[in-house]
Amino acid sequence: MNTNSHTRALVLAGAGAAGNAWQLGLVAGLAEAGVDLTTADVIIGTSAEFGLNIVLSYMEGRPRGGPLVARSTVMAVLLNGITTIIGFGNLMVATHQGIFGLGLLLTIGTACSLVTSLVVLPVILKLITKQRAATPAAESLRRTSAA
Repeated sequence: MNTNSHTRALVLAGAGAAGNAWQLGLVAGLAEAGVDLTTADVIIGTSAEFGLNIVLSYMEGRPRGGPLVARSTVMAVLLNGITTIIGFGNLMVATHQGIFGLGLLLTIGTACSLVTSLVVLPVILKLITKQRAATPAAESLRRTSAA
């Protein structure tokens, strides 16, 4: 099995989980206000899409010496996230408390997922890149000192 694919999957899942945990932490008070939190799982797909685009851009660019994440990918994910936030934010115009709460929950969740994908995920990818770069050097140092 390829350990690189497992690492990528864990990074992607961890970023999505972090975005969802952040969202649930921010909206914990909404449950007391009567907002139904069962729609929070709608954000899982959005979070996965944002994170998947960032990870795929990283995987395509790094072997050729490109940037950590391509600027075009960052702009595409940002535009996608902003339009989704605006769309969900329109639900908050409703006078019905349930629709307003749904809009608020989805807007906060999308914003958390967007920030996690654009800020936290590239940092994690950078740390993994540095760790992989340091690992072969440490291994060769051990081999030369043992010989």
